[in-house]
Order: sequence, then structure tokens, then C-alpha cells
Amino acid sequence: MKAIISRVYQKLPSPLSYKFWLLLAFCIKALFFILKLTLACAPPQHYQAALVGYDGGDASSYIEPIENYIANGVYFDDYRMPGYGALYYLLRLFLVQEWALNALIILQVLLSAVSVYVLGLVALKTFRKQVMFYLVFFLYGISTYVSIYDIALLTESLCVSSLIFSVFFLLSAGKRDLFISGFFLTWCVFLKPAMFPLFILFAGYLLVKDRKITWNILQYNWSRVFIFLLCFATLDGIWILRNYEKYDRIIPLTKSRYYTEFETSFMKPLFVFMNSFGGSIVFWEPGSEITFFLPLGDFVKKKVDVELPQEIYTSTFNRDSLLRIKEMIRLSVSDTISDFRKAEIEKELSSRLTLYANSIREERPYLYYIGSRIRVMKSFFVHSGTYNLFLKASFELNKAELLIKIFYSLLYVFVILFGFAGSLLLLFKGMRKPEYFLMAGIALYVALAFPLILKLDEYRYLVPGYPFLLLASAYLTLGFYAYFSPVIRK
Repeated sequence: MKAIISRVYQKLPSPLSYKFWLLLAFCIKALFFILKLTLACAPPQHYQAALVGYDGGDASSYIEPIENYIANGVYFDDYRMPGYGALYYLLRLFLVQEWALNALIILQVLLSAVSVYVLGLVALKTFRKQVMFYLVFFLYGISTYVSIYDIALLTESLCVSSLIFSVFFLLSAGKRDLFISGFFLTWCVFLKPAMFPLFILFAGYLLVKDRKITWNILQYNWSRVFIFLLCFATLDGIWILRNYEKYDRIIPLTKSRYYTEFETSFMKPLFVFMNSFGGSIVFWEPGSEITFFLPLGDFVKKKVDVELPQEIYTSTFNRDSLLRIKEMIRLSVSDTISDFRKAEIEKELSSRLTLYANSIREERPYLYYIGSRIRVMKSFFVHSGTYNLFLKASFELNKAELLIKIFYSLLYVFVILFGFAGSLLLLFKGMRKPEYFLMAGIALYVALAFPLILKLDEYRYLVPGYPFLLLASAYLTLGFYAYFSPVIRK
């Protein structure tokens, strides 16, 4: 086995043979693209049936503000930062909507293919071993956890590609590279604002990457940080000025965590209540705990009976209280009562749910501050890892499809377990090598920010962190394998 691996390893082209590796990455991505469209693809929710991919539930919140801007000169609704919409707008300057949407999906696939090669180069730059390039390239290339979003009108694909590009240019030495890195991270933040703290991590890396610190080196490093931050400072400054003129307040990223329509409905206080004990808020997913309250229809497509945990109850509310909330929500979304009565119910719902959430914080502090996050972490990470790979249940799959699903579930488990363990090891070794600390910091922050800080458990939020967990898992794997293969030691 070792002899075979050694022979294959020696026959592989150099990582610098970019034409070969880019072509291979394009072929892998194109194959998955074709297979996904051939086997099954989620039906369009908002746009035309001729879409070459699919539009997720959030798609219209990125696309419609641009259509409003084209038609009326107003970017509205402005709940989203315009990172996704800006690229769509450029395409709409030359194409009708149908072609622009399809061009956007194809562009996502192409950039994702390039990112496979670039992530391999990031591994090579960081670890100085060709085998890391090969392993990361092939593992990430065949991974479907990200590829599934390349054909969706969502921000995940472009977000992860721009993050990988940013890291690649950050590891380069030139000032132009730093500006390009800053541009891609700026785009990443405008696509997904939760990525903003990465600016702090990246800037910190630039300051300490030279282990020997002198006054001249420190001055030089600050100048590099300035160049790196220049693009974000400029574009976000424009965004802040625009928001200040419209809302008379400073909004550096987004004005709300929630949809605009949720801000004034029972959904926002319901989310706050669910967050107070770590209940899942993925309201379109059958079996999610929030569906306990929601009726079939616009919110829930398929009803699965769920029960809320007994530990959440306090002296302020019990199960009967929540059944009353459930009934009030059913009334509020029905057409059988007047608008005035609906407004009254909405007000009472907000009051009750806020009161219940506060009672959990006061009477169940461990659950509110710690237990809730553990619950969200569990629902965020503990699953098959093949969400939306096939649009049918496991028992409906044929033998080949089931084997594919099992393989990718095992790959997901490998990336998660080895990725976190490898990231912690890199974090420890990063005290001596800042590049290791950088990779570990990206993997751990992006993977944990949504479940641990924001208490969001939608699976796709792991996508930007997935390639860096994969990179860490490859590092740990080679650490074990290096004891048995002389090829690795070279």
C-alpha cells in the first residue's frame, strides 16, 4: 500500500502546474453540477423554472432589492448588505433577469472551482509540504458540503470562495496582495456580516507574523495593516453614510438580525424565546422545535409532532402557557379575524414571549447562558452532513445513492472531528508559527460563531468554515501518517 501511495505521489504534477489543477478542479465541479441537476434539484421558489440551479428561501432578499434599484433607483429592502446584489447588478447591466440569475450560478461554480486549487496552495504555503496540497485539493474538490451551494442563489458559495482567496493573498508578501486580500475579505463580509471579526484576526496576523519585533518592523507592519483595511474602510464608510442619511443612525453592517417583516411580527420575540433555551429556529424544517408553535402553511410545509424540553419551564409559564401561545399564533395568521384584532394578538404575543424568555434568564441562568448554546451546537453539528444532497429520504435511495450518502456522511464526520482536534493542535503550535494560528483561528471562529454566539443552527452557516476545518483535519491526519510513510518526511 505504501509503495502504491509513494508511486502515485511521485507521478502527480507539481502544485505550480496551475493549468492542470485548475482544469481538474473545473472538471470535478462541472461533474457534480451536472449530476446534481440530473438527479434532483430543489424546485424554484421565487424565480423561473428554467433556473440551472435553485433559489433558496433567502434568494429574493438578495435579488429583489437590486430589481427595485434598477426599476426605481432605491435599494430596498435593505436588510441585506449588498455584497451578493452588487455582483447580480453588474450582470443585470447586460442581461435580462433570467440570464443574469443563471450567469450568477455559473460564476459561482467557476469561482468555487478556482477556490479548490487556491485552498490547496494555502495548505502548501502554510505547511510547506506538497502532500498537503494534494490531500487538501482532492478532499475539498470532492466534498459536497460546499458544492451543494454552488448552484444555489445564496451567499454561501461566493462567501467561502472569497474567504479562501483572501487568505491566499494574505499569506503573500506584496502590498498589492494585501490590498487584494482586503478586497476579498470585504466582499466576504458584505456577503455575510458575521465574518467581520476576521478582520481583527487577519490584522493581528499581519502585526505578529515577524517574530522579531523592532520599531521599524512594527511601523512597516502597521502600514501593511492599513493597506489591508483600506478597501473595507472605504466601502463600509460609504455604506455607513448611506444608512445614516436614511435612518439617522450609524449602521456599519446590517440594521437587524431578522427579516424586516419579522421585526414587526411575533416571529422576532418567538426567535428570542427559542434562543433563550437553545431551541432550533429553522422554521421550515419538519421536526424543528420552533414548529411546535407554527401552523401548516407559509411557515411549515410538513408537520412533525415535537415537544419542548421540560427543563425550560419556570414559575412564569408552563406547557399550557405555550399551548396558549400556539393558539394565539394560529389566530394571528388566519383570515378569520380583523386587522385590529391581529394587532392586539401580536402585541400580546410579544409581551408574553419576552416575559417567558426573561424568566428563563433569571430562573434558569445555566440553561440561558450555557445549556442553550450546547443545545444549538448539538443540532448544528450532529447530523448526516448530506443535507439536500438527495431530495428524498434514505430509505428511498437506490444502493448506489445510499453508498454515496454514507461516504459523504463519513467524510463529514471525519472533517468535523479531525478538524476541531487539528485546529486545537494548530492553535497550540501557532504560538511559534503565526500561520498555524491564523488557520486555526479561521476554522474555529467561523465554525463556532453562528451556534455559539448567534445561536443559529442552520447547517449552511458552517459552509465558510468547512474548508479550513478540512485543512486542519488533513494536517492532523498527516501528523499520524508521517510515522509510517517516508514519503511524508521528505
